[in-house]
Amino acid sequence: MRPPSRVFRSLLCLLAGMLLSLMELRFFGGVKENALTFVLISMVTVPAVFWYFRLEYGVAAPVFYTVFLAFLLELLGISVDVGVLLACLLVLAVLYMQSRMAAIEARPHAGALSRGPALVTVLLCALLVTGGTFEIYRQVLLPALPEGERVSLLERLTDTPEKEPKREEEQSPPPAPDLDPNAALEESAKGTKTAPALEPPSRSFSLGRAVLIAAVAGACFALTLAALRELRYRLWLRKMLASSPEEQVDAVYRCVVRAMAVCGYPRKPSETPLEYLGKERGDGAPVFPRQLQAVTESFLLSRYGGQAVSLPCKEECLAIFRALPQQVKRSRGRRFYYLNYLREMRRPFGPGLGKRFRRLTGKEGEMP
Repeated sequence: MRPPSRVFRSLLCLLAGMLLSLMELRFFGGVKENALTFVLISMVTVPAVFWYFRLEYGVAAPVFYTVFLAFLLELLGISVDVGVLLACLLVLAVLYMQSRMAAIEARPHAGALSRGPALVTVLLCALLVTGGTFEIYRQVLLPALPEGERVSLLERLTDTPEKEPKREEEQSPPPAPDLDPNAALEESAKGTKTAPALEPPSRSFSLGRAVLIAAVAGACFALTLAALRELRYRLWLRKMLASSPEEQVDAVYRCVVRAMAVCGYPRKPSETPLEYLGKERGDGAPVFPRQLQAVTESFLLSRYGGQAVSLPCKEECLAIFRALPQQVKRSRGRRFYYLNYLREMRRPFGPGLGKRFRRLTGKEGEMP
């Protein structure tokens, strides 16, 4: 299988960012009336999309954000361009399949897709099929109908018997007005005056409104991303605690190595666990030397020694794992904890952790 092209991936990210910018521009009007607003929104959205897909977060957050934008526009009474929505979902689906191809290329014996990616694929296909069917009805079938039969689906569903008397009243001729001979003289004296036509309100460009919409969109995107990452971490933690003691010790060792790499003490690709244990470290390490030694010894005994992990060893490793956040806060500060530590530690765990983990620890996910 040939690996995906980076140029093609960059073009897809650019296209996804532009399509999302077009959807966000619907809050202000069209592109012709608000060209400067479109440029400002694109300057925020396109780099955010590139940054998101460069860190390999997945495709769930952009899909939810796109659907949320469409729902918000409909809620505010603004028409949604179904073509732009479908094109955006299609580009996100292609990006997702490309990321899956890259993962399979990196791990050729990974097997079939898991439940999460398969569910995302089914949801994307359902959205594309539903939206495509509606777009075909609106663009092809509806214009082909006669003028008198062009009734929207919403009007058909909301048509109630209460409207029948109104239709009969509309069909009945209006009563003849009473003729007043003095009324004609008064009208001729006053003269007929036609009311001026009302001009439609024009949308004026507001920089503050553009900044506000961009800030709200960015905040929604960030909150969605944080919620998905936290949910994914909680699911992993629940699965890890329900696994065997050997698998728990293996997962704790991975987390400790990742925490050490985030705090500035990465393990080289050529280093063994014992060589990494013997390196000198400063005061900024997230774990104490004794704790790292205990986790390393338990990992080596269960992974290479073939010995069963005892209950005290497992509880000690889990205690070290639970104490990691507080020790990082004490050694590196709260700012480093929230801006760096959480961002790196909430990434996917287990085998196949991605390029970022391979750069930090030297391996894709399997320990030497």
